[in-house]
Amino acid sequence: MSDNSEDNPKVPNVFNFHGPVVGANFGDGTVEIGNAAGGDLTLVHERMADPAKRQPRHLKSVIGREAQKALLLQAYEQVVASNVGHTVFLMGQYGSGRRALTDWLQAQVEAAGGQYMAATLGPLDPREFATGVRQEAREGPLLLNIDRLELEPSTWIDNLYRLADEIAQKAQRLPVLMVITLTTSLPLEEIHGNAHNEFTRLVQKLSQDGLASATFMHSLTLPDVKSFLAPAELKLAERLFHLSGGDALILEIIWQEWQAVNAVVQDENERWIANPERELTVYGDVYEQARAELEQLLFAWEDDPPFTLAEAEKILNCAATEGEIFTADAVAATLDLDKDELIDFFDEFLLPFVDEESGVEEASGILLEVGAIEIDPYRSVWHYRFARPYLFYVWRCFPALKKERQGWSGQLAQQLETLHYPHTAPIARKLIALFLAANQPERAKPYQEQQSKNVSLAFLRGHVDWLISHDLEQKFNAYRLFEVSFQYLNRLAKEQPGAWQEGVQLAQTLYDWAVFHKDEGYDAEALYYETWNLKNGGQFQTALPKSQKAVELAELYDLPQTDWARFANILGALLLAMGDLAAARPFVERALAIFEKALGSDHQNESLLSSTANSLNNLGGLLQAMGDLAAARPFYERALAIYEKALGPDHPDTALSLNNLGGLLRAMGDLAAARPFYERALAIREKALGPDHPDTAQSLNNLGFLLKAMGDLAAAQPFYERALAIREKALGPDHPSLANSLNNLGLLVDAAWATLGRRVIMWHAPWPSAKKRWGHPSQQQRRRDNLAAIAAKLPPAPRRGGARRLRLPGKRD
Repeated sequence: MSDNSEDNPKVPNVFNFHGPVVGANFGDGTVEIGNAAGGDLTLVHERMADPAKRQPRHLKSVIGREAQKALLLQAYEQVVASNVGHTVFLMGQYGSGRRALTDWLQAQVEAAGGQYMAATLGPLDPREFATGVRQEAREGPLLLNIDRLELEPSTWIDNLYRLADEIAQKAQRLPVLMVITLTTSLPLEEIHGNAHNEFTRLVQKLSQDGLASATFMHSLTLPDVKSFLAPAELKLAERLFHLSGGDALILEIIWQEWQAVNAVVQDENERWIANPERELTVYGDVYEQARAELEQLLFAWEDDPPFTLAEAEKILNCAATEGEIFTADAVAATLDLDKDELIDFFDEFLLPFVDEESGVEEASGILLEVGAIEIDPYRSVWHYRFARPYLFYVWRCFPALKKERQGWSGQLAQQLETLHYPHTAPIARKLIALFLAANQPERAKPYQEQQSKNVSLAFLRGHVDWLISHDLEQKFNAYRLFEVSFQYLNRLAKEQPGAWQEGVQLAQTLYDWAVFHKDEGYDAEALYYETWNLKNGGQFQTALPKSQKAVELAELYDLPQTDWARFANILGALLLAMGDLAAARPFVERALAIFEKALGSDHQNESLLSSTANSLNNLGGLLQAMGDLAAARPFYERALAIYEKALGPDHPDTALSLNNLGGLLRAMGDLAAARPFYERALAIREKALGPDHPDTAQSLNNLGFLLKAMGDLAAAQPFYERALAIREKALGPDHPSLANSLNNLGLLVDAAWATLGRRVIMWHAPWPSAKKRWGHPSQQQRRRDNLAAIAAKLPPAPRRGGARRLRLPGKRD
């Protein structure tokens, strides 16, 4: 990279494109970076450090695939002739040649004068992307390629369905051939039941609706290899087919290796044959060759290696599971080895060895050093890559068992999460691939949906509305509605608790459709979100049976323990808010135990961390309500420590813990110590949530309460007033939090607040059965006693006009 100092500023090469052109990696180490579509787009051309050491391999040649070639060409020609678009899915395993096939198709399209576009969907706005595709298609036939759909956020599934539907409509006249690659181990027709995922269901739905076709890239056959090498002697093709096992990428790598070391040559008829002087290279065992090279490296030097040949192979097997480029720290942790010892082993025994005096390379090495990659100013991880691609594939394929490699995939992903946490976004795609390889799709899903966190709530709401407008008796449509709606409800309950009625209505809709489709687990999840929203609305009694049923269903369906714990946690919080402490305690304690156990083996999972901290807060609140203030404190402190480490010091959940600690210190009588916790919580909420959020009102109310307890009534007044104004606007006239603010303002004043005091009584009077609303009779009685004391001091209310504001003691108007 060039110097970025003021004297020598970095001047990027800038290219302006029209349409949704986005980032791409090139073999020379350059990267084009873009983030928008549907207009002029500036791309910055930057050089990556040491590209030869960092770029992973992809198949470059189209080997075989004649049927797929014919399908794609026919589809493109039909799109051009009819002006009607079509979608084709290329399915298969990594290395089967899907990218090479789309590159081949691009060349055909360009030769015919057509347009080509490749898109990485994650960072794009779906609406802008669709607009850009329309603009390009109206200028002429367009080939649109989307690579490895499984790595994209799941919200794109519905947007791609809409786009596929739109381009297939004759009236639209959008000649787009959309080619989407998707990693699967089986053809679409062989995927059934639980083997389906969100992406394969999309392929199935589009195919059933006649909007798409799908083709699977099977392993290569011997005729494929013969055609690729032609002209070549038969036994050479048979040998290459045997060594590759029909894997196109391995076949290409071995073939290029043979050519590089002159193991194959052309005879006088330009036919490929094995070099008579290097026949052992061709007809020997490729695994045995690599193993012999490893053995030579281990025992050629004076020092004894720290690992045996078998142990070294296991290390390389594990490293290759992560990829051609791998993280030494993660491999060490997965295999329970000392990181520094492993790095020393790599450096001393497995890197190329060059004689310092002669400069001659005496050993080519198994690995190359990539170097330390900085995660933040305090942490870095060490990366290596396999010196030659065929070595990577040897230890990726031999001799580790499939089950062992699957276990390593999950452990490596977990270790990478730990090493990079909380900066996991740059390695999200690697984590997705590893978790999927480990058969842990639930762990991959948060990374697939990571980009959706940047989508506005309004956009998600529109997405939900669009899904609801479809025929939900079709399983695919209902399934998509569940997936997107739960994302929306999770954010709605946190970001806009005042919209609880909308959340309740949507959750009820989801529950009804889950029951209709007999989707075990979705009905419990819908009840969970209905409970959350009802609790936000203060409808505790209505929420209680919903919450209890969610817990019962989790047990009935034998859902994961962490799901049961989520449902039990909110049930415990609900019972705590209603004052039924004895009933709340077993749910809160068991939920915490489950989360802590799960966290022990996955201590960097943000969702688990948040759930654990939430349970700690609930147990702290329970103990505080029971009067055991000293016992409550460590739970609050542990929750705060988790939030500060996992989410940062300025996160709203951190503010929640600060608020709880402040409340505990106030209850313990340490008012001065409580104040900075309350003030910091308020500052975080005002910045993160805004000045009109109900949580901001809670902090304002608590600060007012604290100042009143400290005797500073004049200082408390504006905090109470702001809290009241926010709650009236955000929560409505019937919310218990509004009653709390009115009660606090009434208690703050003496006879000077006559009208306000009467307002409290008038607001409260229509509720003869307070226990139904409040649930907690002691809390209700306390409010009644307070109101009666105020009412006894009140002069008659004025007949006309609004509330009269008179002086508080120590305050001037």
